[in-house]
This record gives sequence, C-alpha cells and structure tokens, in this order.
Amino acid sequence: MAFYRVVSGILLLLIMGAGVSEATLKINGRAVPGITTKLVPGFAYMPALELAEAMGAKYILDRDALLAAFDVGGRLVQVRIVNRPEDSSPTEDGININNAQIIQSPGVFSDGYLFVPIKSVVQAFNGSFTYQESDDQFLVVLPRARIENHQVFQDPQNDRIVIHLSQIVPHEVFFNSAVDTITIRFQRTDLSKAQSFKGRGFSRANLIPGTGFTELQVQIEPSYTHRIFELPRKTGTSFIMDILPATTEQLESDVEAQRIVIDPGHGGEEVGELFLEFGWERDLVLDFSHLLAETLSKLGFAVELTRTSDRNPEIATRSGQGFGANLFVSIHAGDHPRGQYSIFYLEEAEGIEGLDYAIRENAGQDVSETATNELRRKVLLNVIPNLDMGRRFAFALNDIMFQKSGYVSNTPRAAPLTVLAGAGGRGLLLEFGPQDLTSTSLVDALASALGALATGGF
Repeated sequence: MAFYRVVSGILLLLIMGAGVSEATLKINGRAVPGITTKLVPGFAYMPALELAEAMGAKYILDRDALLAAFDVGGRLVQVRIVNRPEDSSPTEDGININNAQIIQSPGVFSDGYLFVPIKSVVQAFNGSFTYQESDDQFLVVLPRARIENHQVFQDPQNDRIVIHLSQIVPHEVFFNSAVDTITIRFQRTDLSKAQSFKGRGFSRANLIPGTGFTELQVQIEPSYTHRIFELPRKTGTSFIMDILPATTEQLESDVEAQRIVIDPGHGGEEVGELFLEFGWERDLVLDFSHLLAETLSKLGFAVELTRTSDRNPEIATRSGQGFGANLFVSIHAGDHPRGQYSIFYLEEAEGIEGLDYAIRENAGQDVSETATNELRRKVLLNVIPNLDMGRRFAFALNDIMFQKSGYVSNTPRAAPLTVLAGAGGRGLLLEFGPQDLTSTSLVDALASALGALATGGF
C-alpha cells in the first residue's frame, strides 16, 4: 500500500509544480500543504478536499453537475467547476452562497484532483486571506465565534434549544448511549462562563467552555429523541436542537441490539500482504476481527463475521451481509506505523489514490474493472442507500479514534469499493498496520468508536 501512496503523492506534487519554488499557506497558524499559484496564474488554488478538512467543512463533489459544495454552520457555498485551467476566468456563477451568486473564479480539475480558489472559498465563510510578500506566504484566518445567547422554547410536548453563535464555525456531535447524553462541540468558539438549563424532554443541558471550543451537553429523557439543524444568519448561525417524543418505532429500534457486520479481508488463497514477523494479512485480520466481534458482543451489539475461518467468500456474499446492518466494517492490513491507519468509504473517488485502491481491492475479489465502473455509475446516480452517511461515518470515526484513543487516520478517502456496496453509506473499509492489529488496545478503542457510530453517537 505504501508504494501506491508514494506514487499518488508524487503525482500530486507534479501537478502542483514540484521542483519550482512555491508559496506556502498557513490556516489559523497551521501550515497546510497543497497550495499552488501555477495552476491558474495570479490565483492561489489548493485541493478541495484538503481545504475542506482544514476549515472543518462538510464537502460534497458532484462531478456530473460540475459543482463542489462546502458547508459550515449551515452556510452552503457552491463552487462551479471547469475541466481546464484556461477556462477558469471569473464568471457570474463562480461562487454561490446560499443561492446568492457571486462573480469569482471556478474550481479546476487537474489530473483527477479538484482544485479550488482559496480566497473565494475562505471569504465566503467570513475568513480573511492575505499575502506576505517577504515570506512568500499566504495567511488564512478563520473567524472565532462567541455564544451570544441561548434560548429554550417549549410547547406541551416538545423542547427547542437554540444557541446563537456570532460567527460561522464547524461543530461535531457525539452520543454516549449509556447515559443518553448528546455532546455538541463548537470549534473555535468562546463562552464567558458555564451555564445550565432544564426542559421537559431533557433532564439537564450544560454549556461548558473548553480550550479553544465550547461544548453543549444534553441529557435526553429515555422516551425522547432529537434532531439537529442550523440556520445561517448574516454573519453567524443559529444552532437548533429539537427534543421531541420518540415514536413507537424509534423506541423499539433503540431497544433492539444494533447489528454490526465485521468483514475480515481476503482469506483462502487470497492471502493479501506479507508482513515480516507478523505473517499474512488474511490471518492477521481474521484474528483481530474475532477479538473485535467478541468485544462488541460484550457491549450489547449483534455482531456477524463475513468469514470465521481461512476461506474467501464471494464478494456478493460478503457485501450482501451488509444489507440492513447498522454498520459494516471491512478490516485490512497495510504498511502503517503504530497508531496510524486509513479510512475508506463508498463514494466516487476524488483522486487517483482512491480509485487505484478500489481497483486493486476489487480485483482481489475477482471484481472486473467493468463491474467497478458499474458501481461508480450507481454511486453517481445516487441509487446506493444511505450514501450520504459514508463521509459522515468516516470523519466521525476519525475524530472519535483520535480524541478518545490517540489513533491518527490519514484523511478519509472516497473509493468505489464493491465490498461496501451492500451496506451503502453505512460501510467503511479500515486499514491498520500489523503492530496495531496484534494489539488489544486497538480492539478496545475501535470497538468503542464503532459502537458510537452504530448507535448514532457522533
């Protein structure tokens, strides 16, 4: 796997003009690679996925419509895309902010990667973009927010918690099912002092200042559920949580054990990679999957394995077990140092690396390139169930594993992986190094994180 990552990295450097002195970029004081001023002379561009990650934005690419979308705090910014740098002149619909068109330069595809104009996207989210000529460095400052106020509205059955933020900032959601507590973490947000309040459908809510962030912790009553959305304002946003009585179906689904399918990759004659001192990939992932399944079962989940012995089930059988599962996880081994791993989710590949990985993994299961292209077509037509959840699951797992256990993932990547097709957006492929796959600490950390995903705890 390392060879392909190196090749993809070299390709990206070539695209951006490796070997030629290039400006650098810092976002909120952190160096971020990938900037290029060579693709479209006079403009600073960088890969869209890397910019979204640095901003904490949700990111969706629609290759058919030639549109990329970034979402932070309910503000939706769409970037028009062209296929050639020479077609990148500013147009009236270059940027669309919550349906308001602004004259800006479009995004540009270059050798499979989407590059977007940094200044246009950053300023659309109220950020600043400046250039220091002395250091040949671009500086981006994304705004901090403060909690302006909070409100609790009630009617005979429902509660509504409204948090008004002065600026547009990202947030993450975590759920602790053991105590029915939802935690919302507002990044880059300040709060002068902790505050508490109560309601009918929640026993207690706390606003708590942290180091560089603010958390809202809400303990939901057992017979209630919740939904979350955001309403953008002129400069900031309003975060809204509705707490309402759960339906009978929702209560029954909460009681029923969540179903998790673990897929130990490879098997039989399909041995995978060989790791000195550790053995074949097929055996490493099978042993690890047995321990992971055992731990998840002790946590109350209904766990299935796609294989329990040294055999290689057909891809349709593996993938088919994902139908109706709350979560499907395919476990693989790769050349990762201890504490690092990769996450892949089902979607059209956004770059060479994701597509190369999918073709190789699919080929290992006797899936032809034609079948891979057919899956890509279904993805683009959006006929795969729950497809939008894949990215959310992947980035949520990335956050949970790092914050709770210190494991660091490469940027989660989209790939048309056939084994994930049955579960749709509820499927992930995870690749760990052999040192971690033989460690009980990874078993416990991953089981806890997957449990949070399966129960909506993110």
